Amino acid sequence: MDSTYLLGSLFQKKITLIFLILLFNRLTLSTSIQLDIHLVLEPNKCLSNTANEANLHLQKQSSSEQISFDKSLPHVTLYLTDFQSEFIPDLISTLRQSLNSTQLIVEISNVMVNGAYSMYQIENTSGMQTLSDSIVQSTKGFITPNQTIPEWVYNLPEPMRSQKIAYVKKYGSPNVLDGFDPHITVGYDDVAPEPSRRKILETVLQTSQCCRKGFSDKIGIGVVGDFGTVLYDLIEIPFEDGVYAIK
Repeated sequence: MDSTYLLGSLFQKKITLIFLILLFNRLTLSTSIQLDIHLVLEPNKCLSNTANEANLHLQKQSSSEQISFDKSLPHVTLYLTDFQSEFIPDLISTLRQSLNSTQLIVEISNVMVNGAYSMYQIENTSGMQTLSDSIVQSTKGFITPNQTIPEWVYNLPEPMRSQKIAYVKKYGSPNVLDGFDPHITVGYDDVAPEPSRRKILETVLQTSQCCRKGFSDKIGIGVVGDFGTVLYDLIEIPFEDGVYAIK
């Protein structure tokens, strides 16, 4: 079969999926969809293996672990907010035109266990910050206005509280611009003690098949599930040439 025809057929399936999501939202009177624009961690590569290994150990330790990468995708969020579903095609087009990097280094800098969340903190390089800022600024016109301010924001000290409230009002997310804090979430468990979860994440980094450093050369636009997971990507867009990557 001609490769051009095959790629065209796969592309059409992706567009059909997006169309069905738009149609479903319209039929259910929903005009908003929560999307996570993120760095894609390729399956069976170094960093995705580290995330998967940590998640498997967390599940083995505790039956109350809520995240499974059998049902979701490890990723590094660049911008997470509610978008107006009618603008999804414009969102994709804008992102395709704005990417100008070839790849980004993704390096684990620390282990973070914060409440129920288990995470690997990612080194926030200038390239990663610039990419996140660019995505936020270029797509903010497509977000759902008047989004709810998360309860935890009100518990922050000033002036951080006011700053994050302003970010939610303008960008639909408290974690943008100077609040951007890249990480890979590998678990959510509100029962298992924090020290034991932290120990698991630290131990995984010491195993031979895992690593702290890799790279990403594409972004994904993912549908969001519980606990900030990405259930699946609507589409992937490589940095280098702006051409859609078809799974």
